[in-house]
Amino acid sequence: MRQPNSSNFDAEGIVVYGNDLLIFTKNWADFKTNVYKIPLTTGNYIATKVSAANVAGLITGATYNEDRFFLTGYDTSLIPFLIYIDFNRMPGEDIFSSGFNRISLANKLEQGSQIEAITNIGFTGNYYISRENVSTTVSGTVFTLKQKLYQFYEANSALLAIHKNELALVNISPNPVIDKIHIKTSCTFYSIEIYNATGETVFISRLKIKKRLIFLYS
Repeated sequence: MRQPNSSNFDAEGIVVYGNDLLIFTKNWADFKTNVYKIPLTTGNYIATKVSAANVAGLITGATYNEDRFFLTGYDTSLIPFLIYIDFNRMPGEDIFSSGFNRISLANKLEQGSQIEAITNIGFTGNYYISRENVSTTVSGTVFTLKQKLYQFYEANSALLAIHKNELALVNISPNPVIDKIHIKTSCTFYSIEIYNATGETVFISRLKIKKRLIFLYS
């Protein structure tokens, strides 16, 4: 019998993807993650491996929203990270085929944080990460942390969504944006920021802005 925390067949991350469930393994032996699929419908199935990646850590949670994936995990030093797979990947079930972004959370969450789950709320770009209560020792350093819930916002979600943007007293068009964005409002804004598809800031206004606005978007 294998010892606990020594195999590549643990799994904690799962998402609904089309008509299937995608399961992300938590590989203790090689610190990679494999992706298996099974149908959503009730029945007896053998999970099929469809993708894999060297994430250099243990994947503990997953969420899928607007054709993009976020995975949570932590490395052998208990430094938490996010894995981001965007919508521009190659089509198909091999979701890691076009690569991924590994985002360290060392400056946002404490070392020792065993983040265990991630989810999103609707199409607003709001994501939530949970950390479990932990007391452990890594390389002689003791980490004792209480359970906690973190929130972050992905600015690209609202810009890239295929859903119509409807905010109170604000009209934004077109969606998606090609080279211009039109904002009509009767409200007063004290700050407006616009990002391109790669997350780079292309416009920031700190002035009091009111009524109809047209911004160039590149």
